[in-house]
Amino acid sequence: MIKKIIVLFGLMAIVNIVQASENLFQPRFGVGIGSYEFKNLDDDTDEPRTASYTLVELGGTYIWSKWYVDLAFQGSADTTVDDADHIDFKRSDGALSVGRMFSSNGSIFFGISSQTDKSTNNIADIEVTYQSAGLHGGLSYGWLIGNSTSIAFSGALAGGGSISKIKNLSGDGEVELEGDSVGASVSLKLSHYFGKYAGIAIKLAGRSTIHTKRESSDGLLSGDDVQGAAGSLLFTWFATI
Repeated sequence: MIKKIIVLFGLMAIVNIVQASENLFQPRFGVGIGSYEFKNLDDDTDEPRTASYTLVELGGTYIWSKWYVDLAFQGSADTTVDDADHIDFKRSDGALSVGRMFSSNGSIFFGISSQTDKSTNNIADIEVTYQSAGLHGGLSYGWLIGNSTSIAFSGALAGGGSISKIKNLSGDGEVELEGDSVGASVSLKLSHYFGKYAGIAIKLAGRSTIHTKRESSDGLLSGDDVQGAAGSLLFTWFATI
């Protein structure tokens, strides 16, 4: 039996151990904890804030021969921001990836992805949103431990466009800056199969995104570079169909 390990990038990583000749679909559901360090522009302090939240992931991978396609979505829930009860925070990620095995243990992948981070100051009635979308690509490699367990590492780079919005919720004022975004992600994942058709995985991941060259469409307003860093620990259940 020939076995291979398929690993996808960053926050949307998934490890599969399958027979190389099979065409398979593998849906998954994950829950975990996450944190995100960000600069809240509507605060007087220059210190970054840290949001802590419950993380939910939905996704699926279709595998045929040496190729695979993966669709994934992650979102935050039950968020707290430091000790500031007046600040709400939400973030979401989505990605569509296509990959190909180059050995029994490694693969390369590319695709499109998007990310949205939104913080709301309920005292100042100001909402700050960062949105980025573009292309990503990376490399993954894994090792089998026995017949039903694997450990895998993945790294990726991403780049694309960025939109930053600062909105006054008590009035009509809104500032929108357009620019570029660059990012990097890494993940380490341990997976175990219970028989042939189901399994569980534990993933530790990190991701950093920088919003650069931010200015308004008329060129009259501009902003400094803004960086956000996310980390997560995710428990995933998956099935093989």
